[in-house]
Amino acid sequence: MTNDELKEIISGATQPEWFKNISVVFDFPAEQRLPLKGLSAIYEFVNLQISGWNSYENLPDQLSQCKTHFGNIQDAIMRFVSDYSQSNEHSLNTNWQRQVKNRIDAIANNRVLQYNAPQVDFLLTVHQNTPDYFPGAYNFVLGLNYSIGNREVLYGAILAQTGNFTGYNNRVFLALEVRPRLPNFRHH
Repeated sequence: MTNDELKEIISGATQPEWFKNISVVFDFPAEQRLPLKGLSAIYEFVNLQISGWNSYENLPDQLSQCKTHFGNIQDAIMRFVSDYSQSNEHSLNTNWQRQVKNRIDAIANNRVLQYNAPQVDFLLTVHQNTPDYFPGAYNFVLGLNYSIGNREVLYGAILAQTGNFTGYNNRVFLALEVRPRLPNFRHH
C-alpha cells in the first residue's frame, strides 16, 4: 500500500480526524527519539526506513532485524487500516494499541536503529573492515550488557568507544591491527 492509497482510505474513514491526530514516539536505542503525528506521517516514516534498509546489502544479522521490525510495523499498519477504517473511536484506540503501537514501543527493547543513524554507518564500516570486532562495537553502541570473552569483542568495544560516529577515524582501525609486544619480564 502506498502512502497515497493510505491517505485515500483515511479520507473515507468513519473517523478521519482520529487517523490525522494519532501520535507516537519512536524511541530508538542510543537516545534517539522521533515523535510523529498522523498515521500518514507514521506510515511514510516506516516506508522510508524499509526502503533505506533495503538499500544495504549483506547486513549482519543484528542489523537485518531492524529491516524486519519495520516490515512488521508496516504490515500491522496496513492490516489496521484495512480492518478498522470504519470503526468507532474506542475500537480504533484499542486495536491501535494492540496491533501497531505495541510494535512501535518495542523498538528500543528490540535494538532497532534507523537506517540513516550515524551509528549504523559506523557499525557497517566496522563489519566490512573488521568483522570480528563487530559484536563488541554493536554491543557498546547499543549499551548492551556483555562480557568481554575475547580480544575481538574488547577491540570492537574500544573502537566504538573511541569512534566519533559522524566522522570516525580510520586510524583507529589501523591502531587496533597493531599488536604491541610486551617485554618478557623474569622473576629474579
